[in-house]
This record gives sequence, C-alpha cells and structure tokens, in this order.
Amino acid sequence: MEKSKKKKIYKKIDVVKFYKSIVDQDRASVVICNLKHEIIYMNPAAVISYAKRGGDKLIGRSLLDCHNPESKDKIQQVVDWFAIDERHNIVYTFLQMSIGSITRKAKEVKSSKSIWKI
Repeated sequence: MEKSKKKKIYKKIDVVKFYKSIVDQDRASVVICNLKHEIIYMNPAAVISYAKRGGDKLIGRSLLDCHNPESKDKIQQVVDWFAIDERHNIVYTFLQMSIGSITRKAKEVKSSKSIWKI
C-alpha cells in the first residue's frame, strides 16, 4: 500500500478511542493512576470489581487510600520507576492461576507511552 493511503487510514482512526474500547472490553480489572497516585481511569470490569469500595467514585481519589502499608510501599516503588524515565512507561498485567504449585503467566499487555502517558 502506498504511504499516502496508509496515512489517510491512520488519520481516520481515533487511536485513543480505539485502544480505550479494547481496555473497556477486557474482563480483567484495569485501574490506571498518575504519578500523584490519583486514579484517573477504571474500566467497566474494575468499576464492578470495586463497587463495594465506591466503584467509579474512586476516580480522582488516591490509590494509596485503599491499600495496606506493604502494598503502599510496592505501589510507590512502581510509581517511582515510572517517574525516572518515560521509557519505563510499560505496563505488564498478569493473570495468575495457581494449580497446586504451578503458577503461570496468562497475559502480558504493554501499553504505548503515547496512549497511556502518565
């Protein structure tokens, strides 16, 4: 395909809406926060999963408010790592399945820094 035709196709696609629609359809809970620990996005699965804690009313609140001290330390380590360099803006999600002593990685998702810039 010619370069000019490719550019026209890409211009017609709203990339942010496209990727958001994918995450919105994910059955796994996806919660995204900024470097200030503020929740800025929850997909519908997360809103349902965290309904007892406020659901979509958690957006704008601190992610740290609902975690114990050990979890807060881990969250801070991850956020600090993101803040060091924009190239660290890669997200991995894992669905852990324990069967006896077997735990396997079921899914890995990398986000694009242009889409999920923190």
